[in-house]
Order: sequence, then C-alpha cells, then structure tokens
Amino acid sequence: MLQSYSQTEIAKRTHHSGEAVDRYLRDYNRVKVLRDKLAPEEVAFAMGLSIALVNEYLDLIEEMEGKVEKGG
Repeated sequence: MLQSYSQTEIAKRTHHSGEAVDRYLRDYNRVKVLRDKLAPEEVAFAMGLSIALVNEYLDLIEEMEGKVEKGG
C-alpha cells in the first residue's frame, strides 16, 4: 500500500516528480472527502478535473478501501 512509502519513494517508483505526487495525493484526498457530498460531475467541476480523472480516483478509492477492509 502506498501509505507505507514516503513521497520521495513514491516519486521514484512511479517516475513522477515530487510535486506531481503531492498533487495526486492531494486530489485523491479531496475526491475522497467530496464523493459522499457531491455527484462525480460536481466533484470534477469543483476541482477543475475531468470526469474521467475523478472516476479514476473513485475507482482507486474503492480499491484501496476494499484492501483496508480485508486487512491490507
């Protein structure tokens, strides 16, 4: 799970800049907070993201929550 890695380690493993990793994690957390309050289209509009990207974050959130519920 990515939570056990530092930002620097994630950047190296994914071949992205540290700034990009920070942005991805920030957007992931924002989508996670907003998903129960707004429709995906509204989340996309509010965050200035495409609906496709919001849906990718939502899929990832569901996947990660399933792993947490199953014990990691």
